[in-house]
Order: sequence, then C-alpha cells, then structure tokens
Amino acid sequence: MLYYEVSQMPNAMQRALIQKFIADYSSVHAGIQNLKEIEQIVEEIMKSGVKYKDAFHVASAIFTHCDFLLTTDKRLLKYHSEAITLVNPIDFIRIMEENHV
Repeated sequence: MLYYEVSQMPNAMQRALIQKFIADYSSVHAGIQNLKEIEQIVEEIMKSGVKYKDAFHVASAIFTHCDFLLTTDKRLLKYHSEAITLVNPIDFIRIMEENHV
C-alpha cells in the first residue's frame, strides 16, 4: 500500500525522495505473497471503523511485527490495538528520548 500511495504522488521530486527514504530505511516488507493473511487482519481492523487503506497500513505493520506505526492522521490515531502502538511523529520522538535517557 505504501509503494502504491507514494507512486501516486504528483510531485516527482517528493516522490523520488520518499522512494529513496523507503529504500534506505525499510528493512521489513509485508510482501504481496502474504496478502491473504494481511487482508484478514485488515478486515478485523475495519470492523472498528478504520478505512481500507489505513487498515491496510496498520495490518501490514502488525503482520511485520512493528512496535509503532507513525501517522499524523487524527482519525487513525484513535484506533487502539494491543498488537501495535499508533503515534504521531512528535510523540514518537518523545517516547524514544524517554527510553534512551
């Protein structure tokens, strides 16, 4: 989903920068071969009112055992799960600073 959304960005320079960032810093990918398993998680997340694309991001992060999913989407930040913590980037930095002090 992330690759698809980035590919839809109209600004070529921003798109290229984000694609490079993903390539340089992403070490885990859910993979299309796991689509059925991820979609099962998506269905569960959507039962709470989360829309498909957002649920797909969350499900992929859960599937790949991420601890955090960073987002600035206020509606998505209302979703809570024992499997993952959704947090905005500023709060994530605070959490990381607190844990490394």
